Amino acid sequence: MKRRYFLKSALASSLCAPFGLAAANNPVPASRRGFHLPAGQDRHDQPMRLGGITPTDTKISATDSQGSIYLFEHRQMGRNGPPRHFHHAQDEFFFVIEGKFLFEVGDERFELGTGDTIFLPRQVPHVWAHVGRTPGTILG
Repeated sequence: MKRRYFLKSALASSLCAPFGLAAANNPVPASRRGFHLPAGQDRHDQPMRLGGITPTDTKISATDSQGSIYLFEHRQMGRNGPPRHFHHAQDEFFFVIEGKFLFEVGDERFELGTGDTIFLPRQVPHVWAHVGRTPGTILG
């Protein structure tokens, strides 16, 4: 295995592991059964906190779909969000359940409210934050 490829796959695996994401070269078995997840629950009963603050529940993990889907819900967000970043191999989308969010995708800026959806293509730097006065919830 070439050193560059090894390092890239090792880094991808270590970055993706906390979220149940599989590296592209290491697919995991897909679920062969449907499942129901009640509101307010995490798929694996291991909710995380975005930035150590915002409750984040995994709704569909990559282990359910051979690495093709990861769906999470950030609930009760205060006025915050992640730093500017991009994803090498994954596209993203977000659906606003409640609140007001500001997104920057490349050099474009979008303001989203309840019911709005946004698509963020892979390899395009982006940043987003909840900017509403009351807590917000987003699905992504």
